Amino acid sequence: MSYPAKKISESGRQLLEKIRAGNKDAFEKLFYSYYHDLCSLAFKVTHCPQQARDVVQDVFLNLWNKHSKWNVKVSIKAYLYQAVWNEALNAQAREKRKLSLKKEFAEISAYEVESEAREFSGNRQRLITEIWNIVANMPERRKSVFILHRKHALTYKEIGRVLQISPKTVENHMGLALTEIREKMDDRHLR
Repeated sequence: MSYPAKKISESGRQLLEKIRAGNKDAFEKLFYSYYHDLCSLAFKVTHCPQQARDVVQDVFLNLWNKHSKWNVKVSIKAYLYQAVWNEALNAQAREKRKLSLKKEFAEISAYEVESEAREFSGNRQRLITEIWNIVANMPERRKSVFILHRKHALTYKEIGRVLQISPKTVENHMGLALTEIREKMDDRHLR
């Protein structure tokens, strides 16, 4: 058995007219009159309190943005419940699509990352080997500075104490070592 749609009441019609005219107080009254009940309704669909609040706020935001054209043939309550119900269903559908895309992307990304990591690991290892081969052929002091700094993580000051040279001299040797590595790597990769 279906019930005939309830017509909009006189007080509802007056409230609607005020909202259509841009009366913010009337709109605010409408919002606070239905907000909690509409959030409960949206929660039944979304099962997420934040998403339910977002749904209700979106419905009211859309209503305000089109307030001058808002036309209600049945009760305002019925209109709001239907709008929130539909928006909640749409939000759920969007969320499911988003989760599906995330899952698909994660599967693709995991495969790509794994294969890139294998490739990067091989390239990285070759690069490191090339660098240490260059370092092995450097003048003794320069080589010592580079090894103490890069392998043993000593500061320039600590290296200066170990090698009995000034930190500025350590800095100069490190700069020369890096320049030599850069130049020899460029030469090798240009060939």
